[in-house]
Amino acid sequence: MKELGEIARRSRATQENKDAAQMEKDAAALVRIYESTLSFWKERKAEDAIKWTEESSAAAKKVHAAMKAGNWEDVRANFQGVMKNCKSCHEVHREKLDDGSYRLKVK
Repeated sequence: MKELGEIARRSRATQENKDAAQMEKDAAALVRIYESTLSFWKERKAEDAIKWTEESSAAAKKVHAAMKAGNWEDVRANFQGVMKNCKSCHEVHREKLDDGSYRLKVK
């Protein structure tokens, strides 16, 4: 998920500059990240996280398809769909440590 944060930080510039090579790389990474994340949450039977991850995964696949088609408008719209669940999941499943870093909440 740390890689997702890096993608999110650079996404605006990548999209504004229509950097197809970077966006193609990032879109493929999004699909891979969410496939892995979905397995992680399914193992833990965290139904809320599974739902959020499935939604973001579907949007990531749409970003990837839109990037392959060169449709920047759909890239932008679907990228927002990828990111929309991040805060909800993090609020429920992460805890902030004293040093400012985060870890997975133990349930």
